[in-house]
Amino acid sequence: MKNIPIFFSCDDNYVPFLGVAITSLICNTSEKNNYSIYISGVGGQGIIKTSVIIGEAAMLEGYDVVMSEIHGMSQRGGSVSTELKIGNFKSSIVEEGKADLILAFEPIEVLRGLNKANKDTTLIFNTFPIVPSTLTQTGETYPEIDDILKNLNDNFDSVYPIEGNGL
Repeated sequence: MKNIPIFFSCDDNYVPFLGVAITSLICNTSEKNNYSIYISGVGGQGIIKTSVIIGEAAMLEGYDVVMSEIHGMSQRGGSVSTELKIGNFKSSIVEEGKADLILAFEPIEVLRGLNKANKDTTLIFNTFPIVPSTLTQTGETYPEIDDILKNLNDNFDSVYPIEGNGL
């Protein structure tokens, strides 16, 4: 499968910035290319809305889209993820190692989605941490962002950390 590079930017008013991702998806996706996206973050960050906007934009351009969502403990600051596929797919679930793009709105959430990644997966993530409630409840410490970056850069070719809250 062809890897399609995409740049995504986000802040509290993320909808206008989704145009960058949507335009890139539309311009670079063809009937010959299927594209699998795993989007994750913490409840309240707009994960589901992001998937809906990308999916609707692709459908408006005539592409088939399937999507699934997992809310988890989203109302309590827990993990939320969606899986979005553009192209000829029967299932909305992104299989292990098959994601073309992982888009994470929080650093730990990019780590949670790595089972969906392969060496060629593009990883785009917000470097601003929102400590998940599950972490604070267990007394575990939040990993250092530099450690997360080193791990990702050591194992993946396309890693794009973005200070999304500073945009």
